[in-house]
Amino acid sequence: MIRRVLIVATALLSIATYAQADVLIGTPGPGDVQDCVPFGCGINSQFIFDSSYFSGPISISELRFFNSGVDSPDTFDPGTYTFKLSTSTNDFLTPSATFANNVGANVQLFATVVIAGGAIPPVFSFTGTPFNYNPANGDLLLEVDKTGAASTFSAFTDYNGPQDASFKVSRVWNTDGSATGNIDVNYGPVVRFGTGAAAVPEPMTLTLTGLGLAGFAARRLKKGRKQSS
Repeated sequence: MIRRVLIVATALLSIATYAQADVLIGTPGPGDVQDCVPFGCGINSQFIFDSSYFSGPISISELRFFNSGVDSPDTFDPGTYTFKLSTSTNDFLTPSATFANNVGANVQLFATVVIAGGAIPPVFSFTGTPFNYNPANGDLLLEVDKTGAASTFSAFTDYNGPQDASFKVSRVWNTDGSATGNIDVNYGPVVRFGTGAAAVPEPMTLTLTGLGLAGFAARRLKKGRKQSS
């Protein structure tokens, strides 16, 4: 019984480590620039977000994008979209033009989504397998690869930049599916990294609960020793 309680306490403390509010990087709005990568054009794309945007470890379970300036037709480039997340091996200021050189050892498939086309709404999101990201280990990398796409240039979604040093995001992208791409620094999509934290108690509550259970186990152990002596 004591061992089970300690295991539960450890699990709750682990959850508390990654329970953080959603993180919005960039500012949605029609006053800012829009770009067609990745939902209207491009084959391979990577986006590197500076670790300073994150106050601590986060478990990412949703990627939310914005289309504030809806144009006509603004339709998805049809194809199969593969989303991956990892800690980037390179700082956002110095990405490699070779895609593989930016991918961290902890790369994880987040989601694979088949998009047949259709109008892009003002806000749209993708959910997937939660990715545990720790900003202490480096910048965050989001990779979006497409197969069966035609680069229709039919959609432009919210970006921030370009040449804005306060927007600490970069991208590597191509339109030919090769191993390398073009580099743009201080330029990238507006993304909200969702955690689903609204359905989880506050981190402090979890931490206190975990410590409380550990303390309870210690008291049970001490009491058992007294009874056996």
